[in-house]
Amino acid sequence: SDFTFEEVIFADFRAQRQGYSPLVRVAEPTQFSLLVSPENEAGGTRGLLAGNIVSMPSPSLGYLFLGELYPNPIAQPEIVSNAQTWKDGVDMVFAQEAMATMVPQFIAEQYPNLVSVHQSRSLPGRTFSASGKVPADVRKSVADAMLKLQDNPEMIDVLTELGTTRFVPTTKAEIAGNERMLRRVFGYPK
Repeated sequence: SDFTFEEVIFADFRAQRQGYSPLVRVAEPTQFSLLVSPENEAGGTRGLLAGNIVSMPSPSLGYLFLGELYPNPIAQPEIVSNAQTWKDGVDMVFAQEAMATMVPQFIAEQYPNLVSVHQSRSLPGRTFSASGKVPADVRKSVADAMLKLQDNPEMIDVLTELGTTRFVPTTKAEIAGNERMLRRVFGYPK
């Protein structure tokens, strides 16, 4: 694909190894919340050790953040990675099929009836990039158009669906180093 919109770990990977240029990113930083139903809140993250947590599969950022939270494979909950979307995890918590779910903060904010027992560290927001095949003038035109989306009332729903208020400029230097999170993923090219 000539254009991608993805978490910064993948945008940095593409920038470092595949010649992509990051153009813009969502203004809000990327942060994940570990959500539980109120009855599972008391034990916090340790209270989940005997249960299961649902996440999107590896190498999703939620899955990687769970690996940081529970680095010891002997002392970690069962991580169920069969969710197709972030909202699937929320549905599984509501259905009591999982004790918790790791979701992006913009998803967590949509469910005030669930409780966050942990928030991940922050990373730069999801990034829109262009491959090296896209001419520089087209990259600039696309970036300029995306930076103006919040000025168009008809585009507010699109931004809301993307979980952002606006896009801001970004650079390869700003996102550099984030691909390192992928080193824990099987098959990562060293």
